[in-house]
Amino acid sequence: MSIAKISSKGQITIPKEIRELLRLKPGDRVKIEVKGGFAILTPLKKPSESMKGLGRNVKKKLKLTAVELVHELREEDAEEL
Repeated sequence: MSIAKISSKGQITIPKEIRELLRLKPGDRVKIEVKGGFAILTPLKKPSESMKGLGRNVKKKLKLTAVELVHELREEDAEEL
């Protein structure tokens, strides 16, 4: 168990052992919820982590590489002019 003091601005410092357990680093964001009289602190994923692998199956669906897709879109734009 760790204890934190609330500052005059309503801020707290998360104790080092809690930061280490939750793998929190400076700049990370956390969600704080109140349930049943308890405050629950949940680390939020970074956008880069939550999007990791998002485009993994795009090539299969489009049957094109990113370079081919950009080339094709540029050709379409040129035809419209």
